[in-house]
Amino acid sequence: MTNRDFMPRLLLGLAAAACAFRADAAPQEEKQEAFTMKAKYLKGDKISVEGTAKVTLNLSMKAEAMTVKMEMEEQDQAAYETQILDVTEQGAVRKELREYTKARGEAKVSMSIGDEGEEPIPVKKTLPLEGRSFEITEEEGSTKVTPKGDTKDLPKALDRSIPVHQGVEALLPGKEVRKGDRWSVEGKRLKAWMERQVPNLKKVKDVTGSFECTLKEISGADGKRTARVEYTLDVEITVDIAALMAAEVEEEEEEEKPAAKPKGEMVLRIKRGKGEFTFNIDEGTSVSQEVEAAMEIDFSQQIGDQETTGKGKGSIHVKNGWKLQERKSE
Repeated sequence: MTNRDFMPRLLLGLAAAACAFRADAAPQEEKQEAFTMKAKYLKGDKISVEGTAKVTLNLSMKAEAMTVKMEMEEQDQAAYETQILDVTEQGAVRKELREYTKARGEAKVSMSIGDEGEEPIPVKKTLPLEGRSFEITEEEGSTKVTPKGDTKDLPKALDRSIPVHQGVEALLPGKEVRKGDRWSVEGKRLKAWMERQVPNLKKVKDVTGSFECTLKEISGADGKRTARVEYTLDVEITVDIAALMAAEVEEEEEEEKPAAKPKGEMVLRIKRGKGEFTFNIDEGTSVSQEVEAAMEIDFSQQIGDQETTGKGKGSIHVKNGWKLQERKSE
């Protein structure tokens, strides 16, 4: 063998050894543990809940030759204690006894007609739910709300304003996931979540768009392991105004109801939304949630011969916290 033959073989051998060495020395990526996130409510659970919501909206409405502009900022606070009376086989709440310890709101609204306007006037209100108790039952997709004690001043349509207890269950993946995994919230689950986030949307016709979740981390010791999930959303919600207004006028006296049935629809767009929630994997209960997003509204409504159209922009910020106060042994 000549030196000319030997050198290339030597170099190839050294290169192969170096490649093998680098492969052996490279750190092996540790496989992440898989987790299942699902509701595990138990009969007898006692849970405390606190929530805040802030909505801003600049709205312009046109009816015939008149233009009305409105600026609104509203902040609501609610807190309640609930005891779970019955659960489904899947661990969701079927029946509960809930007591509202706080239900308050503050709003600033100003309106202008043409060139004439008014300064915003702050209005504080205590909602009739505060200090009252209700038995709430989920029955085949509908909610039955039974007030305890005096029912004076309570809204008639409590089933629209008080859904059965739920945390972030509608956002859970429904499968095993590992840190870094992503999933989408679609269809009925997306509709159910949006109805809970935006008041008075029980008459939703359709919800479309994207809602993407990412499992960012798992923290805490066994028994208290908590998943932190970040999500983004851009969704469009279409509401049947006729059905919505028909539900609203149930609250009015007979003589105040409109003579003609309303027609039309409202499209609400939740844009560039960013949120985060935490969920206790071992207890199967929600811990916290917060979401902020821009908001756009377009609507067209007709009552008799009068047509009203409107456009608006604003924002929404929702924050919730849940705490499992007591759980009996399984």
